[in-house]
Amino acid sequence: MSCCVRTTSLARAWSAGKSANAGAASGSSRLHPVPLGPVVFEYVGRTGLTVVGSQTNKRYRFDYPGAKVEIAAADVPSVAQVPTLRRVT
Repeated sequence: MSCCVRTTSLARAWSAGKSANAGAASGSSRLHPVPLGPVVFEYVGRTGLTVVGSQTNKRYRFDYPGAKVEIAAADVPSVAQVPTLRRVT
């Protein structure tokens, strides 16, 4: 009888671990979606603005209010944190 109890306990532990890992994997992808290509941002400030991408070190220049610039996918998370820029869909 002790072998059956051990097998059942191991099966439950394995099943619980598998469920927890599956939830963590799917949850993390929902929190930080990664764009596949360039993303357009629009400047909503008053003058001009230059932003440097944190991953590529590329300079993105917004010359005037309403200017739209394509941002490399790798730089989108850092550029999205600039308050005077908004993502254009």
